[in-house]
Amino acid sequence: MSLELSVVTKDELRDVVEMLFSAYAGSSAFVNAVYPHKITQDGIEGLDMVVARLQYLIDIDPSVRWYKVTDSSTGEIVSASQWNVYDKEKPPEMLLDGPPGSWATEEDRKYAIEMFESFILPRYARFRQVDLPIICLNIMGTAKKYQHKGAATLQVKKFTKLADKINAVMTTESTTAARWLYEKNGFASAKEPGDWTIEAKSPEFVHRPKEYLFFMERPRVN
Repeated sequence: MSLELSVVTKDELRDVVEMLFSAYAGSSAFVNAVYPHKITQDGIEGLDMVVARLQYLIDIDPSVRWYKVTDSSTGEIVSASQWNVYDKEKPPEMLLDGPPGSWATEEDRKYAIEMFESFILPRYARFRQVDLPIICLNIMGTAKKYQHKGAATLQVKKFTKLADKINAVMTTESTTAARWLYEKNGFASAKEPGDWTIEAKSPEFVHRPKEYLFFMERPRVN
């Protein structure tokens, strides 16, 4: 099996997102809340809305980088990731609010907004403390049958090499399962913000799903 790394084209984004949702298999409370979808036998409900939202972010944000890993023997997209490279200015500190129609109910929308705030505010706080350039890994996933075969490492090494070239600090929010991958590539758990629970704070969401993450950071070379 030969793995090839390349940029995701606009025409491939839908296939990439479908693969990522299948790889996560509903395991991320944060992804489920912010990008609502449902995996069915016939496909993924809500996929087109998610793809449109992600394409909009690509169109307005020059820092966004989408990469995929393909099995060259079959042409199958087996892994993908989305990164931000901040080399000119830090990202604006925006919070989630739309687009209209993304959530089935107003309660789901409120839950998603609170989950997003719980996730993003520690990142923004850390970004205020460090100088540019900053490279941030937002999301990465690998199809189950291709896990532990080097696809994720291929993508991480692409950006650690870039980070060393431009002398950037790197960050990501990691699950417990993925933590070893980042540690193997020079990341460590940051003291600030450290580890925390992604959760909606309002009392009505006390029984809604939560997610536990580690803030991982790879220092710049100089």
